[in-house]
Amino acid sequence: WSPDGRLLAFVGNRTPDRARNSGRAIYAVPAAGGDVRPMAELDARFSAPAWSPDGTRLAFLGYREAAASGKNVRLWTVPAAGGDPTEQTAAWDRSFEDAGMSDLSVASDQRPHWSPDGASLLALASDQGTTHVHRVELADDGVTPVSAGPRRVAGFAPLPDGRLILLAGDVVSPFELSLCDRDGGNERRLTDHNRAFLAGVRLSPAEDLRFPSQAGDLELQGWLLLPPGFDRESGVKLPLIVQIHGGPHAMYGYAPFHELQLMAARGYAVLSTNPRGSAGYGEAVATCTRARWGEADLPDILGALDAALATGLIDPARVGVTGGSYGGYLTNWAIAHSDRFQAAATQRCVSNFHSMYGTSDIGGDFGEYEFGGTPGADADLLLRHSPITHVERIETPLLILHNEGDLRCPIEQAEQLFVALKRLDKEVAFVRIPEEDHNLSRTGKPSRRLARLHHLLAWFDRHL
Repeated sequence: WSPDGRLLAFVGNRTPDRARNSGRAIYAVPAAGGDVRPMAELDARFSAPAWSPDGTRLAFLGYREAAASGKNVRLWTVPAAGGDPTEQTAAWDRSFEDAGMSDLSVASDQRPHWSPDGASLLALASDQGTTHVHRVELADDGVTPVSAGPRRVAGFAPLPDGRLILLAGDVVSPFELSLCDRDGGNERRLTDHNRAFLAGVRLSPAEDLRFPSQAGDLELQGWLLLPPGFDRESGVKLPLIVQIHGGPHAMYGYAPFHELQLMAARGYAVLSTNPRGSAGYGEAVATCTRARWGEADLPDILGALDAALATGLIDPARVGVTGGSYGGYLTNWAIAHSDRFQAAATQRCVSNFHSMYGTSDIGGDFGEYEFGGTPGADADLLLRHSPITHVERIETPLLILHNEGDLRCPIEQAEQLFVALKRLDKEVAFVRIPEEDHNLSRTGKPSRRLARLHHLLAWFDRHL
């Protein structure tokens, strides 16, 4: 609602060809009734509208080119009367969103918040594995971090006196609320809901790994979790599980992650990393995987593995790999193009771009942009980048975990892969989880979340 209660701003798509595009525009409608009018209706994906205190402007998030994926989410403003929106963060090459990954937090309110005088905005932005509150000065588009540190701020809210409530967590601290000054200083914890839980478990801190990209033009990030209490001087070589995130334009980082801690507690070293295509490095890196899935990113996964092996703590003969969604795709691709993994588990995966087109709930435009074409016009390209095309190369024992209610990566993607490997007499197992959707691991019935973890760990226990 506008401050005077006369207008309601909302996100929608009222364009004539809305059945054929995935655009999201900002509209306003009078509370007393009347015509809906566009405030920012472009070829774009906009979201999260927020009125200025005096009601003269509207701020929102988004990016131009609705069919695109991986572009920086920018902060915009537009006059209440409508007109051309102003891109307030064009000079800052990061995305104004919480792109962090965690199975302890799903999503929060991402709307920007205005200062009382309307001169600046506060919004979350993701950078190098962290998510923090940033202040954007509208007079000069200057961007200043407010919160700081190796952690993920997953939500925030300003108080009338300018102080901020933060929802934040790090690798060994589940999310809690804290209070800080307007500039981020004098932060103090407000809640301690996880005290009893933390008193009963041992969590592992993350060791930062930095390594060069395949082209040597970028320093990439990785994190290594070791079993709690592991003695680095013992001479013991650990089995390793490489975790590949989904998205693909998301990021691992300084956030609590139950699954990774569980694997470390089981005696594994756990490697997470942000290859090319991930958020947190800037738009050019995030979008460079377009039509190059498998080619642009797998070398970075293997580079992270090399960095982990260089610590001298890992047994190179006991290395596994797993991931979900895009991470499941890259798991499939990795074992079809590398012999460095002794076990693999692919979850809610993609195996065939050709058949995924039009069957996924993100429709055809995501496939056209990310994969580089349509089945009719670009079949060769789609199949060349599909793991199913290279299935005869797979020798790594593979567990396939897939949810029957998954509409993002339909279960036929898993069925194709399973049948192809069985016909080739390869070692493969297929676990179908009833009813659950694409988000199982972060959401879902607790008994099925447990079942998934038991299957996952049992597979690696057997092979590593």
